[in-house]
Amino acid sequence: MDKKYLFVTAWNIYWMREGMEEEPPDLIGYDKELRFYPGSNFQADWALVGYPILIEVNGKIGSKRRGGHDSWYGYHRDINKVRLAASIGYFVFSYTTHELNYENVRYGGKNKPPYSFTAIELIAPIHDCMRRIDRQRGEF
Repeated sequence: MDKKYLFVTAWNIYWMREGMEEEPPDLIGYDKELRFYPGSNFQADWALVGYPILIEVNGKIGSKRRGGHDSWYGYHRDINKVRLAASIGYFVFSYTTHELNYENVRYGGKNKPPYSFTAIELIAPIHDCMRRIDRQRGEF
């Protein structure tokens, strides 16, 4: 299943749950990754409209095929990307496709394996960060 689809599923489940009064901010990035720093080749999977928040979904972690996030070069490239984003004021939330396992995100995974989480467990930290940013801006 597409890594971006897995994140959107968790995002939508979180914001559609009973009792939510807030409207979710728009996500940028489903169709193409975003270059968040001019002059750099670094890209983010998602960004939240109106917030300095980037979201990364790292696929192929732990796969038998070495490359991307599994390679030494790829791992260090990802770390440098997060450092650069933080240095210019972004909060970066990273997930693996294993964490976004569809069955666990959607149904809460009665027998969920280690390191798999429900939509609420995954998205709540982003929402908390949004609230802190709003408080700092004076937008309660």
